[in-house]
Amino acid sequence: MLSIEFRFYRWLLREYEKLRNSSKGLTVDSINGWLNSHLGIVGERKQIQDIITDKQQSYETSEITDSIFKKIYSKFYNNQQTVC
Repeated sequence: MLSIEFRFYRWLLREYEKLRNSSKGLTVDSINGWLNSHLGIVGERKQIQDIITDKQQSYETSEITDSIFKKIYSKFYNNQQTVC
């Protein structure tokens, strides 16, 4: 039996792959739109860009990796949970 955490990360990885393989590609705007549709987060483009920039300096790459995507999702999800 798969743990809830494993299923969550598998789902998140599938969502990452969908965005990455979409016609628009994986961009700040596509992530912002995805957060809007999944969490109701609107207008957080600047925060998303800041997270990506901070993490890319660590990885020395311009690619938005699955770990960066996970970090973005986790940050906004956790913020949403503390507000509720």
